[in-house]
Amino acid sequence: MDPEQNATDGNNMEEGRELPEVAEPQRNNTMESFAQMMEAMTQKIRTSQNQTGGSGGGGQPMDKNLKLFQDMKPPLFSGGGPIEAEDWLMRIEKILEGMSCPEERRVTLAAYVFDGEAERWWRSQLEQIFRGTPSSQVDWEEFVEVFRDCYVPKSARRQMQDKFNRLVQGDRSVSQYEAEFMMLSRYAPHLIPDVEEKCNRFLNGLKDVIRQPLIPFRIEDYSVLVERARRIEMDILATQKRRDF
Repeated sequence: MDPEQNATDGNNMEEGRELPEVAEPQRNNTMESFAQMMEAMTQKIRTSQNQTGGSGGGGQPMDKNLKLFQDMKPPLFSGGGPIEAEDWLMRIEKILEGMSCPEERRVTLAAYVFDGEAERWWRSQLEQIFRGTPSSQVDWEEFVEVFRDCYVPKSARRQMQDKFNRLVQGDRSVSQYEAEFMMLSRYAPHLIPDVEEKCNRFLNGLKDVIRQPLIPFRIEDYSVLVERARRIEMDILATQKRRDF
């Protein structure tokens, strides 16, 4: 056989053996890129869980509760009169109930929306009244008590109770009278211990022209009573309008 032909065949065989060695680095690079991609995805999932307080991500329960609380758009409170304070407290309690907030988070979240004067007041309460106890260890009932003592003092509550005792419809519409009735009744729960007494007080404060048609029905459902009073009022206004024409 020709020596040159043997050399050529040998080179071809050698080249054939080297082909897998050329492809190997490319396969290794592909596997390495895939591993890096999976690691990046895993890290992204962990980061997302940490931010939202998800299980397995190391997030704290407070993160989840705080996010829910903020999503409910709680009103800031920087101080004010008794009515503003009671309205704020009612709104916060409604939010906390709506999000099924754990008891140990309620005070912390409520204090989160204190601002200005109210925030300074709360910090002083934690130091002076609760002796450095963190908000998370203050009972909700204790929080409400010290809050009302400051912003809805007993003198203001007595004044509101007196106004509730004297409340009548007067020149108000039924809707205006009902709104005032509900607002003031918060300060005198002992005066309306049940629905029957609540209906009686509301009925007795209505104008005679509206109250008299309602008396025979003896309505003991407050919402029904208010709606009936509104309808009578609308009928009276419609009759007066027809007479004017």
